[in-house]
Amino acid sequence: MPAAAAAAVAAVKELSEGEALAAVQAGRAVSLESILPDVRRRTGGEIINAQLQFVQGFLVYAVKVLAPGGQVTTEYYYARTGRHVEP
Repeated sequence: MPAAAAAAVAAVKELSEGEALAAVQAGRAVSLESILPDVRRRTGGEIINAQLQFVQGFLVYAVKVLAPGGQVTTEYYYARTGRHVEP
């Protein structure tokens, strides 16, 4: 694995359910439920997984979606604001 790719992978930390709950309760992240309507509107698909991650100093929701055509995609949202971001 190239060094840059290894660094990018190492820079992502998935938060546990308890850590995610603490982040929401402390106001560092919006609730997952608050971003789901936008995910559905953007993709028209079925949400199959969601994870709060710490990525390069930011909390980010990574939401995996099964699109109507059968393709699995991942949508990303800044956890503090709930705004969609491009990877």
